[in-house]
Amino acid sequence: MDKQTTLLLICHEGSRSARAIDLLLEQGYEKVYSVEGGIIKWKADDLPWSDEPDIEQMYF
Repeated sequence: MDKQTTLLLICHEGSRSARAIDLLLEQGYEKVYSVEGGIIKWKADDLPWSDEPDIEQMYF
């Protein structure tokens, strides 16, 4: 993957995605972000959420 690609990471509470940011930065990625507070905060803030994944938007 192009290291100039913007990456947005999210996990349940935000801690694992924050650690993943450190690893990606070590690998030379520059535009990496973690959703603060993770899915828990996202839902608590009443932001849009679906438990059904949109496979076309997922990258592995």
